[in-house]
Amino acid sequence: MNSSDRVVARRYAAAFFEAAAGKGEQLRQELGDAYRRLAPSLETLKNPTVAPAAKKELAAKSAGAASERTLNFLKLLIDKKRMGLLPIIVSDFGRLLDENAGRVRAQVRSAAELGPQELDLLAKRLKAVAGKDV
Repeated sequence: MNSSDRVVARRYAAAFFEAAAGKGEQLRQELGDAYRRLAPSLETLKNPTVAPAAKKELAAKSAGAASERTLNFLKLLIDKKRMGLLPIIVSDFGRLLDENAGRVRAQVRSAAELGPQELDLLAKRLKAVAGKDV
């Protein structure tokens, strides 16, 4: 993906975020689930020789119990030939939700599995450094 694709994906994520209307976490789950189910079919969904109606039917089947808002968003991506941006859109949408909620995400690697007390201490220290919930 080039930088212009990332800009476009960010705009779609921002538009979906604006349309979330207080259901952001639910839509994050739905969009993420839809992406995981659609990932094996992403090449088909990007293929210009496949009819849009067939792509929409595949998206509707794969989206599972997604809300109408999420399904309409997927259909919009199909209509605008932007399904290839779905992985970036999912990521950017989650980032927007986290920023809005005052959260940051961290990835931690340790040599051994951390226990509940260690995880709690780590979360507190990361919060102190980041100034946000981690």
